Amino acid sequence: LVVGSHFNYNFTAPSYDTTINIKFTITDVPIDLNNQQPAMSGITSFEVNIEVISSSAELVVDIKPVGSNFILPGRLKDLFELSLTNSGLSNITKIKIEKLILKLKSTDNNPLNIRDFIIINQTGFYENDVKLSTAVAGGEILAFYFDEFILSPGETRTIILKTIFKENSQNSILIELAAEEISAYFIEGPNAGLPVNVGTLSGEPILIQELVMKSSGFSGSFLVSQNPYNPDISSVEFTYELPESATVEFRVFTLMGEEVFALDIPSTSAGENFIEWDGKNNKGNYVLNGVYIISIRNTKTGEGARLKLAVVK
Repeated sequence: LVVGSHFNYNFTAPSYDTTINIKFTITDVPIDLNNQQPAMSGITSFEVNIEVISSSAELVVDIKPVGSNFILPGRLKDLFELSLTNSGLSNITKIKIEKLILKLKSTDNNPLNIRDFIIINQTGFYENDVKLSTAVAGGEILAFYFDEFILSPGETRTIILKTIFKENSQNSILIELAAEEISAYFIEGPNAGLPVNVGTLSGEPILIQELVMKSSGFSGSFLVSQNPYNPDISSVEFTYELPESATVEFRVFTLMGEEVFALDIPSTSAGENFIEWDGKNNKGNYVLNGVYIISIRNTKTGEGARLKLAVVK
């Protein structure tokens, strides 16, 4: 070793998180070339701990409906749950959620003006009934800003979007959330300040929730959750409003007026009510593909309502 010289050692980290201990020991005492005597050394051994920590993480997002997708104007409504998961495993992958943008569209994918449908100051994301966000609207865009929304490594937090809709003639609307419209960044470690990659649990880049607008009153509130309807996938849900408790008759007819299915619902309570139909007739067999007339009647007042439902399997 020449005076002032040094050696470099290169190490390649393994693919997993771990702590490595490296120990250096002088096993043979070197000779001082100046006097041919054993060299003097104050330290003959030392060790170094190297901690290997993965800095990679992704924010994984998923949407789940809360209750039905029917919207009654003027009522506070839980629209959907948004689950946010930090896929990171090490303590340097803590994530902060900064902003999230939703878009409102018609079912034919045309943009809708947010302020025509939603009361902005009554809109926000909540966790355990605590409001976490501030909403700002412009055109079809509804932006939510978060103050201290932090996800630790491996943590999942679920927030619920609550709002009040205005009365509107639009029958159905779509709420769209694109993964790229969620802003999150690392707050610790070598990646501090850098953006976090955002993905969805389904693998789809855009998550969509369809909402069905309904009116108050018995006949105006009678709506179906999906049309056309495929009984091979699930039951179909109908909704209606009652001013007071009453018995309700539910009927399914062909276009020729032949009764396919009948159900009497006694003592239905006042307010919002739901009926599920599995697509089977009175004999327990699935109905054929086609268009059917769905009818309900309030036996107390005699008021009725009808709609057409396409069955496609």
